[in-house]
Amino acid sequence: MNVWDDADTQLMVTAAHRYCLHRKTYITHAGHKWLEENRANFNRQTIFMIVRDTIRAIMGGNAGSETIDAPGWRRLALLLFSEMREDDRASIREQFPDFEGIAE
Repeated sequence: MNVWDDADTQLMVTAAHRYCLHRKTYITHAGHKWLEENRANFNRQTIFMIVRDTIRAIMGGNAGSETIDAPGWRRLALLLFSEMREDDRASIREQFPDFEGIAE
């Protein structure tokens, strides 16, 4: 069995993302870099949660330092959003009508 196919592995991806997302330390850069490099291994639900939680944190001003951490989270959210299925993108747009304004 491929480790990425395991539900617990996907849960750990989500946990790592949530740990890194709100921090103002070196871990944020390592976190969004790792998530971007491994995104092909994430299932649809994991990607949706990462995008949703990241947008929520950015829009709430809770994605680490606005000048240091948030730009990387913005890039990751927009990248993953662009790779999502259209119905998932529609759901994100419904939840966050102004989210595309997070791009700098």
